[in-house]
Amino acid sequence: MRQNAFILALWEELQKLQKKRPQKTSKNSSLPPAKGFKAEVKSEAQAGEHQREGSLGREGGGRRFSEHPDQIIEANVKSCQACGAEIAKSDQWEWVFQNEQVCFHVIRPSRGRDVITEVMADHRPQVWVSDLFRAQKTHPADSWQVCLAHQLRDCQYGIDAGDEIFSTRMKRLLLRAFVLQKRWLDLAQSTRYQYRCRLYRDLKAVLALSPTQTDGMRLQTRYRALQENLFLFLDDSTIPLTNNASEQALRWSVIFRKVTNGFRSNWGRDLFAAVRSIVNTGKRQGLSTFESILAALNPLESLFPLS
Repeated sequence: MRQNAFILALWEELQKLQKKRPQKTSKNSSLPPAKGFKAEVKSEAQAGEHQREGSLGREGGGRRFSEHPDQIIEANVKSCQACGAEIAKSDQWEWVFQNEQVCFHVIRPSRGRDVITEVMADHRPQVWVSDLFRAQKTHPADSWQVCLAHQLRDCQYGIDAGDEIFSTRMKRLLLRAFVLQKRWLDLAQSTRYQYRCRLYRDLKAVLALSPTQTDGMRLQTRYRALQENLFLFLDDSTIPLTNNASEQALRWSVIFRKVTNGFRSNWGRDLFAAVRSIVNTGKRQGLSTFESILAALNPLESLFPLS
């Protein structure tokens, strides 16, 4: 009887753990690494041992203020003291539009389709590579390649959440696509055809599974709708499987934001975006940062080689 009671208690604990959703990190979701786990950061309990209590406009951590101040002044900054420009209070997002030759940065207070419309205007690219953010689905391109790096992390989250039916097999299929993409140019035409048929056949089999876990069911519904946008590289080997190039172009912008905590004015924001566009475009042409800026400032030179 005691053994049966112990087994029953273990089974109930297992059921509780399976219902508990895992924490999202940069390894199993689209969460940025800066918001993931950081080993060097102290826990809240350790950090709060020697901190003062928070006060008006302060989060705490410095010298303790007087409990009975003579006067309290609340100051709201409205303009830059140096240039007089109004300081934006809203969040802004940096967009990257790039291909093998050009990299264009824009920073706008919007994550909507209006930014895509502003930049692309009447231009209609052949292929659009992006994540699944809602505004990206309004792209003007003829074809859309979903970023498979984001999908790998989402599948990993499904595995961590307890999906044992769909997420694991879908992740293996996506990893096989990465391997094929690296070998694609070295394969014969007949071999490509065989691999292509097998990949889509296995995709069809995975989508026919019957997952019972919530995240597995959600991912299956997603990929059933996107199965035509997963493996465009099979038709055109120049199409990348991920938008990692855009993520890498944003790396220095993330460092700049952490150091400066943002921009004081819109013209500073636009100047920074222009400099990043020049530097990253010049990098694609084999130019250094100094050479790229020098060519941009010289009206007789160009970032692009003359044909």
